Amino acid sequence: MNVLQLCKKFPYPAKDGESVAVLSISQGMAACGADISLLAMNTSKHFVEVDRDAEELGHYNELRTVFVKNEIDPIDALINLINGKSYNIERFISESFEKQLIDLLQNNAFDLIQLESLYMVPYIDTIRNYSKASIVMRSHNLEFEIWNDLADKNSNPLLKWYYRLCSNRLKAYEFSHINLLDSI
Repeated sequence: MNVLQLCKKFPYPAKDGESVAVLSISQGMAACGADISLLAMNTSKHFVEVDRDAEELGHYNELRTVFVKNEIDPIDALINLINGKSYNIERFISESFEKQLIDLLQNNAFDLIQLESLYMVPYIDTIRNYSKASIVMRSHNLEFEIWNDLADKNSNPLLKWYYRLCSNRLKAYEFSHINLLDSI
């Protein structure tokens, strides 16, 4: 089985639950005989110096990273209030990431593409255009619930309102895209 794993942040070093899970699952698939490739964002928010020789990454047949500037921009956030889209999702849409994805899909016959979180869902159309692989999302959380909790715990009325808006938009995005996946 040929598997492509798509991640919103580079999963090494394994210093949080998400990166531990991403590495553990990919190592487990490789141990079962799968050929694993990784395309990961290396974001401005979680930037790491990539050590391609790290033993924990040795199970990947191919490993690609793409720098993505994803820190919160107050101007973009303000503009986003008008457009009605999820700013949380939009921060992970990258033309350079999509180009690398297309290159991988054109040069490999993947059986399975694993999206590591909701933030990789914007790439489903690209995957469907260039691959016949099944698309699976490994969901860490219902993302909108995290933002709803932030709203509930915040005493600043403006932030409370904004976090609730983010939560509502994320929920709408999650529920409107769930059926585009082959499995969760």
